[in-house]
Amino acid sequence: MQKEFKVSDTLSATLEIPEPRQAESVFVVAGHKTGSVLLTKIIADIAAETGLPAVPVEGDVWRQGLSLSDWPAELYAFLEEPGYVFYSFRWLQKLPEVAAFEKARKLFMIRDPRDVAVSYYFSMAKSHGLPKAGKSRESISKLREETSAMDIDSFVQEGKANPILRNIARFANYLDRDDSLFFRYEDVIFDKRNWVAQIARELSVDLSQEICDRIADKHDLRPEKEDPNAHVRSVTPGGYVDKLSPESIAYIHETFPVFFDRFGYR
Repeated sequence: MQKEFKVSDTLSATLEIPEPRQAESVFVVAGHKTGSVLLTKIIADIAAETGLPAVPVEGDVWRQGLSLSDWPAELYAFLEEPGYVFYSFRWLQKLPEVAAFEKARKLFMIRDPRDVAVSYYFSMAKSHGLPKAGKSRESISKLREETSAMDIDSFVQEGKANPILRNIARFANYLDRDDSLFFRYEDVIFDKRNWVAQIARELSVDLSQEICDRIADKHDLRPEKEDPNAHVRSVTPGGYVDKLSPESIAYIHETFPVFFDRFGYR
């Protein structure tokens, strides 16, 4: 079933909504440049194999031109409904105000903030997609223009990556909660077969190891050499060492201590 979420006569977004299952909803939130696209694709493949009622809410409405500030009350009301896996969220944004989110099982994905900043720089300068219209298209186009005229250290030290790092830092509010599970990019990126099986278990779907392996292998992309123009530029953790100056690394440490004090990065 398709459902339209209307903001105005000229702005709306449509979601494909499957029949819900008899279960509480699950929310999946992966910060920008933490492997969010990879996780979204894996969940989509699990849904295709099993009929899991999974709805990529933020990603789908973003591509149709709805920025977070555009979301109508009706869309937030949909997130209160049971029986779905709501995924493709990057921004925590107003999710803590959704009663179902606070009570639901939550899966989060994080990554070393220094690698996030590097990946975000190259994404903004080279490869990040654009929604078809709206304020998000305008803001990303502006940031892309700014980024193309900056070196990576200026980008970091002028705080261009701060909004996405600040967003991921907010995930720490859900650490040590029984209803929340955190995936670290560094722990799963080279162990995708076990990771896909774990995701399937967390989403309460029955998936054979053979199918898990097939899904994992499909997405196990490992570029032989770095490609700054590709979405999958490089997958190896710790690449920031060769990209960021000591001053940029210190800036991230000082500005976002939660990654080191709470998330365990060193």
